[in-house]
Amino acid sequence: MTHRLLYKVEGAVETNPIADFFIEKFDFNGAIGFKLLVVTVVCVIAQIVAIKKVKTAKFLLNTGSCIVGVVVLYSFLLYLQHTSPMP
Repeated sequence: MTHRLLYKVEGAVETNPIADFFIEKFDFNGAIGFKLLVVTVVCVIAQIVAIKKVKTAKFLLNTGSCIVGVVVLYSFLLYLQHTSPMP
């Protein structure tokens, strides 16, 4: 969806400055690498937390997944808003 928003919707920009840096420097492969890096870091942190507190790690992963889900839904709604034919 990021690719469609950034490359297909006129005027769309990446608002995360770190992600934008990777996209500007390495094109769309930079975005993929950045997302993989973020997922890897979150998984490692969750594993470290789970060593002592499994419930806390589960909470962190579930909360993070919900937050990401809201962001994906918002991005999808933006995409629909800017690509749907106007009546």
